[in-house]
Amino acid sequence: MDASPTKAWLVAHRHEPQGEGYYRSAFSKRPGEELYDLRADPQQTRNLADQPSYIVEKSDMARKLLKVLVETRDPRVTDGGTRFDLSPFSDPEKTARQRPPAPSTATGGTPP
Repeated sequence: MDASPTKAWLVAHRHEPQGEGYYRSAFSKRPGEELYDLRADPQQTRNLADQPSYIVEKSDMARKLLKVLVETRDPRVTDGGTRFDLSPFSDPEKTARQRPPAPSTATGGTPP
């Protein structure tokens, strides 16, 4: 989340009862799977992914998702699933430091 009045409020009130839940929702790590009943929980605050009663729906959704990922040759399934764990996705700062500087057009170089 970029700097904004909302982020400033969340950070300032993160230890108070009125802001703690909002802060957690915005900045905590997400669980590996999420599943919400949008009719009963339109704000998506109650994750049902670990509920045994939803195992059939989760399995069906996972099968459908994998089918789409394979059909569209998504790199998360076609490149061994590690493409986004590597630079530049995992450490853009390191990649930027390793990249040679672009030639300056002021000294007669050509831009890349």
